[in-house]
Amino acid sequence: MDRSPLALAALHFASLYELDARGRIAALAPPAEGAAPRLHVVRTALGTVWRMRCDLPPALVRRLSALAGREGPWRADAPLERAEFLRRALADAAPVAVRAAGIAFAGADASMLGAPSVAADVRPLAPGDAARAHGGLGDEAAHCAPERAPVGAFVDGALVAVCRCASRSAREPAQARVATAEPFRGRGLGAAVLAGWARAVLAAGGVPLLRAGADDRAARALALRARFVAFGDEHAWD
Repeated sequence: MDRSPLALAALHFASLYELDARGRIAALAPPAEGAAPRLHVVRTALGTVWRMRCDLPPALVRRLSALAGREGPWRADAPLERAEFLRRALADAAPVAVRAAGIAFAGADASMLGAPSVAADVRPLAPGDAARAHGGLGDEAAHCAPERAPVGAFVDGALVAVCRCASRSAREPAQARVATAEPFRGRGLGAAVLAGWARAVLAAGGVPLLRAGADDRAARALALRARFVAFGDEHAWD
């Protein structure tokens, strides 16, 4: 498997969107619904990768590509150099809203994955485990179909934390969705189920990915505890 930052950026897009033959964004990957962003940029230490929505006019496509292509390499916490120029180019066509900004992580190497030792039974979910979910998980356990490689943490027989594929299946590039019941947070359970889920995804032939918002320190800490590796930052605009 190619684990270079550029390859991981391409897989990141494949996990989030339905792409057309030109590599343009046609729609959000199911089960997500709604309009896809007009532009999504992932900046890595080796270069920048971007995807544009398939309905953008050719002149705007050329302008955005020229700007994104001149972006410098990613350095932790360094701002996107051409963010304002990209925003202005989009604004010339239609009003702009920021869709996402944050850090993209991958757990693409099973030998590097890890998590703190926890006082819980951490294992793949079996049929019937959803019925044992703690009320603080809401309906998260109900979406843990087997193809999403769900892994849970059990305390005193109750399912109190879970990680699953946010969309699609474990056989493809997959974004993690982690949930921990509020009374059990701060115990390392989120990192434990994230690392377990990542191993399950890798075993199924997929690539485990995780997004952390620019201001989401908890998600960043979760990724680092599970020993995911940051491969770039991301910026998306509607």
